[in-house]
Amino acid sequence: MLTSNSAPVTRLLRFCLCLLFCGGLAVPSQSAQLPFFGKKSKEKSKEKTTQVPPTLQPRVLKLGDGSEIAITEVVPRTQSALSSLDDIIASTSDSTLSAAEARVQELVTDVANNKQDTQATIQYARSTQGLNEIRTEWTRKRTELDGLSSVVEKRVSDLTDKQRQVAAIRDLWATASTPEGELPAALQDSVSRVQQSASEADIRLHASLDSLIPVQVNIATAGKDIDGILSSVDAAQKGLRNQIFALDSPPIWSAFRNGSYSSLRIQVSAATNRLRSRIVQFYNHYWSRLVGYLLFFIFLTAVLFWLPRAASRSEDHDDREKSGFLRYPIAVSAFISLILFAAFFPQAPLEVLRLAVLLLIVCSVILAARVFDRSLLRPVTAIASLRVMDTISANAAAGTLLQRIDTLLIAILASGVFTWLGYKGGAAIRELERRRWPVATVVCRISAVLLAFSVFTNIIGNVSLAEILLSGTLKAAYAGVIVYLFYTISRDLLFLYTNTKFSQRSRVIRYHRDLFVEKTTKIFRLICWIAWIVVLPASFQFAAEIFQAVGNFLRRSWSLGAVKISLQDILMFGIVLLLSTFLARVVRFFLEEELLPRTRVSDGAGKAGSRLLHYSLVFLGFFLALGAAGLDLSRLTLLTGAFGVGLGFGLQNVVSNFVSGIIISLERPMQVNDVIEVGTLLGTVREIGFRSSTVVTFDGAAVIVPNSELITKSFVNWSLTDRLRRGEIRIGVAYGTDPGRVLNLLREVVDSTQDVLKNPAPLITFETFGASSLDFTVRFWAYIDNLVTIRSQLNVAISERMQAEGISIPFPQRDVHVHLANGNESQSDLFERIQKGKTATS
Repeated sequence: MLTSNSAPVTRLLRFCLCLLFCGGLAVPSQSAQLPFFGKKSKEKSKEKTTQVPPTLQPRVLKLGDGSEIAITEVVPRTQSALSSLDDIIASTSDSTLSAAEARVQELVTDVANNKQDTQATIQYARSTQGLNEIRTEWTRKRTELDGLSSVVEKRVSDLTDKQRQVAAIRDLWATASTPEGELPAALQDSVSRVQQSASEADIRLHASLDSLIPVQVNIATAGKDIDGILSSVDAAQKGLRNQIFALDSPPIWSAFRNGSYSSLRIQVSAATNRLRSRIVQFYNHYWSRLVGYLLFFIFLTAVLFWLPRAASRSEDHDDREKSGFLRYPIAVSAFISLILFAAFFPQAPLEVLRLAVLLLIVCSVILAARVFDRSLLRPVTAIASLRVMDTISANAAAGTLLQRIDTLLIAILASGVFTWLGYKGGAAIRELERRRWPVATVVCRISAVLLAFSVFTNIIGNVSLAEILLSGTLKAAYAGVIVYLFYTISRDLLFLYTNTKFSQRSRVIRYHRDLFVEKTTKIFRLICWIAWIVVLPASFQFAAEIFQAVGNFLRRSWSLGAVKISLQDILMFGIVLLLSTFLARVVRFFLEEELLPRTRVSDGAGKAGSRLLHYSLVFLGFFLALGAAGLDLSRLTLLTGAFGVGLGFGLQNVVSNFVSGIIISLERPMQVNDVIEVGTLLGTVREIGFRSSTVVTFDGAAVIVPNSELITKSFVNWSLTDRLRRGEIRIGVAYGTDPGRVLNLLREVVDSTQDVLKNPAPLITFETFGASSLDFTVRFWAYIDNLVTIRSQLNVAISERMQAEGISIPFPQRDVHVHLANGNESQSDLFERIQKGKTATS
């Protein structure tokens, strides 16, 4: 119950309630939150706050994937989709694929036409040489077919991906709609054009994929046929190897009675037609590459014409530079181009490659006339002719009696030629000995034995072995001739090139031409030897077996506890380490002789950097060699720790000198050609190594100084900042001489000496009054390299000038005064008594 005193309070509460009630009516959104307002007032407030005029509401388009975009984005999005679809439609026509399809059809036709003839040839083959040629030809076809198959499969995969893209675009715009209903007419037209373009692209893609199905079928069919041919070759080769020493034909006298020549003309005609068709096929397929090959031949010929004229006319040419090779630049260019023929045309038909080999033999005979003496030229020409005859006979009369007769006659002639070459005491053997070719002598004698055995096996009926021995011997021998000609041409071209003005721009060639030519020639010789050794087993058709046997031997491992060692790992370790060391030396030589002298880097810093790079490459090569040897480098942790402990104790001095060498290389307290003084040693630094440095004294002695001595002890570097050094000459003149006159004379002498530097200026001073002379000092500056010579010149000039001016140069003198103890004795009596005393003593 409120009292009268509470009336003001009551009135205040009523006033506040009125204000609150009036405010709730004025602001409905706020009053809706009060608990005493009803539900109806809340709904009215919500309707008022969420209502937006229709013209301000955003319009959206719902796409097929459920996403929504604004109406304003429809046109840019449809234009982007149309651009993508146009690109897809344009990509359905591919000229490269059309060329691949045409080549597949040609290859399928060729396989189908030659399948039966090849199977018959394999069935009646008596030599692995013919089987190897068939294998080579059909392996090339298989390789080409695999390449075409990859192109087709890539095309199919690409078209399939584009089908997915088209389907995604079509589904995206097919069900596009708006919540309000229809799109505006302009936007609906854009969406319709996207759907039409997607349908057209889908049709084009399906048509392209359908057109590739026959191509895939043809590739699969041709691949199956080729694999069948290769399997037949493998089986035939295996059978021939198992029966290589068995008689596969009747003896030669029986063959003459039962032989038939009726099919020879047909076989020769067929071989000629096959060669003609293969040449046409080769031209049609490689005509663009033939143009590049011809341009390469023209360029090479132009270089060979230019090179002799570009070489300088110095008088120190070696006799090898004057060889007659470059008198025939076209023949040399043809020789090199034919050697590279297989590299330009790896998929060329076998008949075309044989024709290139025959042309190479002709070029080699022309060039051999400029290299070999007449005693060697005749047998080389005879071997070339027999090699050509064997190739023609093996292709034109294969499997006939005529081929057997040709093989026998060629083997007899070749055996005679090699016997002539290897005959001890003959002109050919003397020429080989003069040229220091002992290997050629051994090869000639072995070839004569093999050819004689070929004659014997042909007569008794083992024709396949006879053909292998004849063909292999001729191929190996003439491959050696071609390799030697290539080496000689490369050597002579190198001599001429290094004598041109263009090559003389290189510092390496300008200052180290002989060394560069010698090392490069050795590399050429090594490459040629390796090439001939690789060709040797291939000539006798046993390359695969020999390489497999060598590989099996090298892969044999021996276990030493938990460690397995194989010859292959040891060989790989040695090869990688040798190559890395060689590369490090070449890089160091190139940096020091070619690159660094062209920069402003000092000699000491440059050599230090090249030395660090050299050791880094060797160190890296060592770990690469370990990895190539199959050693797990993660297991070297314990070995590295043990190695570090060993370095710390056993190799302490070596490591100390090595680290000191690195410090000297980085800090450079001295450089090469600096004049230093270490203790009593004074000389010029000639080399700074990582273990020691070489100092050459002025007496010419080379002193090896450990690098730790140069780091832990002090030394004097007389040419660290510059190569200037001050020299001193001391002169004394007699008392009574005018000092000013002497100073002027000395100044004139010093100024007239040529190598005395004017800046810093020489200093001439009157030092002191000596015991017997007036002492002067001449101080002058000169380069340290000729300081001793200049001091000698000044001494001579000062002496001559003093004599000319009448100025005496005194020397120390001493006056002895004798005082007599007995004053009555004369000086003559004293000398007489001294003389008598000396006589009595003696």
